[in-house]
Amino acid sequence: MGKGNGEVVGRLVVDGDGALDALMQNVEQATAGLSPAESWDGLRQQVPGIIRACVDVITHELQGLDFWDVLEAIRQITSPSDLGTYRESENTNLPVIVEVIALVGLAQAPDGGQQPDQGLRTPRQFNESVEKIHAAGYQIVQVAQLMAFASSEDVHLGKAAELTGILRGHGVTVRGRNYLSMSRSVVSSIFGAPHLEKIVRERIGYTHEDVLRVWDGIQRFRSNVHEARIERMDQIVQEWAAGKPQPPTVTAEGRQIAHTLLQGPGRGLTFTPSDISAESGVNESSVRSILNAFSIAEISTSAYDACAKFVDGENLLAGKGMIRDEDTFMLFGDPIPHDYVRPVMESLLKPAPGKSAKDWERYKRHRDGWAEDTAASALANLLGVDSPTFSSLKYRAPNKASSADLSQESEDPKLDTHDTEADALFVIDDVAVCVEVKAGSITDKARTGNVRRVETDLRKTIGEAAEQASRLEGLIRQNGGLWQPNGKWLDLADVREIHSVVVCLDDWGPLAIATDALVRAGFITDTSIPWLVSLHDLEVIKLLFHHPADFLTYLRRRTDPVSSRLIVAADELDLVMWYINGDMYIEPDPDQIHEQHPMTSPPTAADRRRFAESNVPTRISTLTDPLDAWMYYSTGQTGIPAEKPLRKHSAFVSGLLDFLRAEHKPGWLRFGADLAGLSGVAQQGIGNHVKRLVTMTRDDGEFHRSIQNFPGPWGHPVLFMGSKPERRPLQQGMERLAAYGTLKKYQLQADRSLELLFDTKYQIVSVRYLNDPYVKSDYMDQRLRESTLVAPARMPKAVPPSARRSTVRLKPKKNKKR
Repeated sequence: MGKGNGEVVGRLVVDGDGALDALMQNVEQATAGLSPAESWDGLRQQVPGIIRACVDVITHELQGLDFWDVLEAIRQITSPSDLGTYRESENTNLPVIVEVIALVGLAQAPDGGQQPDQGLRTPRQFNESVEKIHAAGYQIVQVAQLMAFASSEDVHLGKAAELTGILRGHGVTVRGRNYLSMSRSVVSSIFGAPHLEKIVRERIGYTHEDVLRVWDGIQRFRSNVHEARIERMDQIVQEWAAGKPQPPTVTAEGRQIAHTLLQGPGRGLTFTPSDISAESGVNESSVRSILNAFSIAEISTSAYDACAKFVDGENLLAGKGMIRDEDTFMLFGDPIPHDYVRPVMESLLKPAPGKSAKDWERYKRHRDGWAEDTAASALANLLGVDSPTFSSLKYRAPNKASSADLSQESEDPKLDTHDTEADALFVIDDVAVCVEVKAGSITDKARTGNVRRVETDLRKTIGEAAEQASRLEGLIRQNGGLWQPNGKWLDLADVREIHSVVVCLDDWGPLAIATDALVRAGFITDTSIPWLVSLHDLEVIKLLFHHPADFLTYLRRRTDPVSSRLIVAADELDLVMWYINGDMYIEPDPDQIHEQHPMTSPPTAADRRRFAESNVPTRISTLTDPLDAWMYYSTGQTGIPAEKPLRKHSAFVSGLLDFLRAEHKPGWLRFGADLAGLSGVAQQGIGNHVKRLVTMTRDDGEFHRSIQNFPGPWGHPVLFMGSKPERRPLQQGMERLAAYGTLKKYQLQADRSLELLFDTKYQIVSVRYLNDPYVKSDYMDQRLRESTLVAPARMPKAVPPSARRSTVRLKPKKNKKR
């Protein structure tokens, strides 16, 4: 995207030409039926007419048809036949269209949506009606998306209006926010605790295990019925083709099966609690309760009002996956939407007004504790350690608006301070990660776009957690340690790099990524940006990152105060895949980098041009197709093989990361992240440097050395490499490299360096990591004057840690002169 003069003002990252075509098609259809307007209000005035026209089309085409059959036909259109071949990035069909048709049908026919099939339609006419109904439903969905976007501009509604619009837009079309296997694992872990099972069964009438078995039973029952019909139809056709005489009853049976498959797919796949009880092994009473909890029989409003509510952000079918007519059920989506299992069961566990909350409080304590333990375990896995350094860490914090002294020299750390607690703190060498976990749920009102409720929910979750994590990070950064309630000082002076992570049990979708909007709305007030992530996404990410250094690199880029405010995305996992693909890099300001690291080369015009082109709003579309395929295959949802997506490094750097991680050698995590963040060219260059050093040492029997430095937003790391002659003592090689590295690090004013000494077999025989900050020294200055070191100004330009550009990116074309 660019201005008329060719200046880039925005970027769009897509997953190939097919994804770009699908995106452009969706954009073109988004304004279908709308006339040009000068303002959002002008477009809003057109919406009621569009909704009414679409509802009229759907209502008219439903006449003479069985509503349930139409719903199933549209569900088949919008659902993939095999998840292994499904590519979300190229999809132009949306399952939510079925919900819009269901809203109209349920409002038109309160008895369950059944309309008599008068046999007036041929298969062709049936399909034509289905196409018209689908098109009208799709248009209502597109209008809902557009109005959600428009609501982001309603700043008069409050600071959270922009965030509310983002949440509404996400809620319009996204169904199944989480992977089924992960959702099941969460539900089983929370509700499957032995001390809760009896409480859950008594209060709700069924357990989480019953819900999962019913879901499986529905899938098996429908599949068995459908496959039996296909098999019987094939048998009848084969008998007819072979000339075998068939009685009229068989002919009629074949016609009935054909009619059911082509024109009666809905009624042909209905089921009862008795059917599912027999299939699942769950008692019929519990099955009926579960089916009723996730189904709907009628809508007590007009079709127009139901669709108008949908466009305004209120979906009357939220959390439902089935329609019921007395004791008969039919699904229109996921029969038991797995994202809603926990919220629905929690709502049934909550006590009625005036009733004892003992059971609910017991459940909450278990849920919150489980969420904290699970988040800490996942982060420990990603960071390459066994567990957090501190769990439930208690420390002293200043009272609000207080200037309390909490430095190590404080005479009274209890003065104007209070005891508080952090859920977890990781301290790994010189890296600290502060962790806060929030298990509270997003309210239904917030999901439907209620601005005040969104603001309240955000403050209780993201706002409070971000404030708590930032407070801990600030105390460590400012004081180099913490005062504990017992009066002991916790020394953290060796920490050089700090990050904050906020993990939410609920999925806030694009709001967790909308850093700029969160800052504008005041939910993030510190200059440090925390990483906001759902527990589900954290568990998926844990499976994808092989090197802890990769995770730290991702954390750096994801929370960079400048670049994170430029990124717009709907899903955290899209950003993860952007990184895994070798991208997720926005050029830092070269003038700022030079100011922070004055011994680096001054920026060039090319540096400033790259920064200007890169430092623009960047929208990330769906990039998770490879991840989806692997998740579906690895969990048995498809038989089509797919490999796990992995971020690739050069063979040399990959081996080096493994070497440093083994036994946690000095600088293994922080400097490992410096190496992991380098471009493929830069990584290959390091390997080539080592080869040249070793080759020269083999040829002349002398010690050789080389330097690579990578200044950037996260400091100025310098890599020193040396090659030791085979017949020279190891200590001599170590001393020569250390003398050079120490002096050169001081000359460059670098904040950290890693020294690697290689033998003539390319084996690393010595590692030294320095992370002491630059402090001016007369002694070191004198040594520099006496040395033969090349001045920084005469050194080759530092290798920038640019990312590999392997994803397809939408770039504007310059306007041609005419």
